[in-house]
Amino acid sequence: QKKAKAVGSLAATTPRVGDRIDGVLVTKDFDYELMVPDDLSAYTPLHVAGLNQRLHVPFSAKPRVLMAVLERIFADIVVVSEKGKESEKESEKEKEKEKETEKEEEEEDE
Repeated sequence: QKKAKAVGSLAATTPRVGDRIDGVLVTKDFDYELMVPDDLSAYTPLHVAGLNQRLHVPFSAKPRVLMAVLERIFADIVVVSEKGKESEKESEKEKEKEKETEKEEEEEDE
C-alpha cells in the first residue's frame, strides 16, 4: 500500500469519498507528494514548462474543399488571414461557394 501526502493548495480542502482530485504526483526516495502544477516549483526543484507545437500537413486540393471537410467535422470555422486578422467577408464568401459546391456534388451523385 502506497500513500501520497497532499501539499500546497491541494491540501487546503479535505476531499470527500468519490471526489476527483487533479494534481501532479511527485516521487522521491519512495516518498509521494500530490500537488497542483502551480505549486510544483514551491515544493520541488522542478518547474512547469509549456510546449507549442504545429502540425504541417501537405494539402493539394483547393482551400474550399478543405473548408468543407473541416466544417463537417467542426461546428465553427473562422478564416484568419496570414496577417492574423479575421476575414469575415472571405469566410462568408467561402461558405457560399462551399454550399454551391456541395449542392453541385449532390446533384452529380443523383
